[in-house]
Amino acid sequence: MYDFRVIQLILSAHFWPFLFGSGAMHEQRVCEFSQNNSDQSAFYCDTNFNDCLSGATGDVTCLNNICGEDSTETIYHFTKDGRQKKRNVELRTWVLESLPNAHIDFNESLLAAVRKNQKFLQGRSQKKVVDGLVVKDADLRTALKQLRADIKNKNLSSFKAYRLNGKDGRGNVQFTAYFTPIIKARRSADEEYRFALYKKPALKLADDLYPTREEIDGQGVLLGKNLELAYIKNPFDAFTMQVQGSGLVVFEDGTSKLLAFDGRNGHPYVSIGRLLVEDGHIAANQISLDNIGQWFEKNPDKLEHYLYQNPSYIFFKAKGQEPKGSTGVALVPLHSIAVDPEVIPYGSILLAKVPILNDKNQLASHEWRLLFAHDTGSAIKGTGHVDLYMGIGDEARRKSSALHHYGEIWLLLKE
Repeated sequence: MYDFRVIQLILSAHFWPFLFGSGAMHEQRVCEFSQNNSDQSAFYCDTNFNDCLSGATGDVTCLNNICGEDSTETIYHFTKDGRQKKRNVELRTWVLESLPNAHIDFNESLLAAVRKNQKFLQGRSQKKVVDGLVVKDADLRTALKQLRADIKNKNLSSFKAYRLNGKDGRGNVQFTAYFTPIIKARRSADEEYRFALYKKPALKLADDLYPTREEIDGQGVLLGKNLELAYIKNPFDAFTMQVQGSGLVVFEDGTSKLLAFDGRNGHPYVSIGRLLVEDGHIAANQISLDNIGQWFEKNPDKLEHYLYQNPSYIFFKAKGQEPKGSTGVALVPLHSIAVDPEVIPYGSILLAKVPILNDKNQLASHEWRLLFAHDTGSAIKGTGHVDLYMGIGDEARRKSSALHHYGEIWLLLKE
């Protein structure tokens, strides 16, 4: 019999489902199946789901029922995105392989990430079982101890390497990125700075939900309830903070405050980028955070219309000066990643081939790097996607907006 598996490749970043990225082609629905775990054939459904087109050779069966609305996610195909295409599909999440011959830059940033990871793992005694692979916190501590010795010797040595198969079963893992924006703010509202960033209310409304985005920002239902943390000029800046999970607000006197994620209002997220594509305002291959922001700058009268179609809303709390992940670990740029903890346990040491882009935001190469599972996000689900933390400010923003390419990941455990 055929072993049918729907492949759902969701191209999204940390709290960032609206980024489809550059190089996108026409939209399709994709179903994939394997016959006896060997030959692969891909079926493409048209937008009306009335027909399937196959590039497979030999006798094939068109599977309209597999390609239905309930079975798949809308995806975009990328050219030259770094995906491996020759490897056979594996049904397991992790596959034990020989340790890759990786050339690692053992720099101070890596050492900082190791120290933070070691502190996080101290005293923890949890375990995670993923497809039969048992990963205990004690195992991660042992691997980290070995890694510290390897860093001193500048050579990876005694590790078992488990390759993450990704959603396509070929080891392709999508790398996206996130950052911490810096936003000018004031402590009191005025004509220019009139959009509030809010703490989480103490009481919910009906149906165990908080107010919607339109009720909060459009109708002002939270104003005057002593929930305002700061006031900013542009509601799109607030939205940017929300999709990134935090932001550094800088006041006129030069002082700053890090506002970190403190919960959602419970309403579903609606992709603003997807709405702009569907309405023909931005081409799918041009979607990025920067391009969305620029379109709203040119069309300020449309901003509230699109923002309010997304009822989801993020609340903040003041939390020190260092951006931290959901683990409480201070994030290290280029080494901390957001993961699905049901697949990659927190504190995991990961060897990765990270996609590197050129100045035209095209894939130029891959770089070996050690990464650490320090964070998670609502858009990070399953085996095919991780989110790389880029840092604070505009340069980190630029790099984050461009990255939506594929690499590979291995979980490292001590032999």
